[in-house]
Amino acid sequence: FLIDLDSNRVTRYGHTVKVTRQQAEILFTLNAAMPKVVSTDKLAIAVYGAHEGPIDAGNVIKTQICLMRKTVAKLGVAIRPEWGMGYYLQLSEELQP
Repeated sequence: FLIDLDSNRVTRYGHTVKVTRQQAEILFTLNAAMPKVVSTDKLAIAVYGAHEGPIDAGNVIKTQICLMRKTVAKLGVAIRPEWGMGYYLQLSEELQP
């Protein structure tokens, strides 16, 4: 599972998908913490830095996760919510069509 932050490409089992810069940062952070849950606040800091970003950064993170779920599912990657805590990655051995 490779996340290229320079090209915003995610590769797994030789298959590659393109994501946005924000989405790549989110995936990179979730992957680094796997299998632990990462809070939305920590994901926002990873994307925007400690003192930058929109006021509603948490909502932007949630929206980005929603938008990229289908894209990364093609690679057998699921972004799962942990109610009240954040998100974590779950990897499947199967790729989705």
